[in-house]
Amino acid sequence: MWSGDVTDGARPGGQAGGFDIDLRALHGRDVLLRPFKIFIAAEAGYRRRLSGAADQARAEILAGVEPSRRFLVLLEAQSIISIRNNAPGFDDFDLMKAQASLVWRATKRWSIVGGARTEFAARGIDTGEACSLGLWTEF
Repeated sequence: MWSGDVTDGARPGGQAGGFDIDLRALHGRDVLLRPFKIFIAAEAGYRRRLSGAADQARAEILAGVEPSRRFLVLLEAQSIISIRNNAPGFDDFDLMKAQASLVWRATKRWSIVGGARTEFAARGIDTGEACSLGLWTEF
């Protein structure tokens, strides 16, 4: 993964750019198929940051509910934990966030997704909120 000049949430003046290498494990499964679909996925990973920024341990859990063929509800929690091996002046932060999204399948191929995210706990970085709107396609 190339992070280029993106600061990945660094505080103003902090440096983060460069190459990152991720090693991840993912497991997911359907929990219920009738009367509607429910699935869960969990992911754990290690991000080696080749700049001076601190390496990170990452974890994520995602639950999805598909109440109909046209709608999908996604609930997600993510954590980023610093290994605290940063060089002076480079990123070092912990961050916990949660996100909820609603997907509407407008056609067989295209979907519109909208969501909101909150960062509810942090060290070394300010928390914030965000909204998103996207267009997905299946091929």
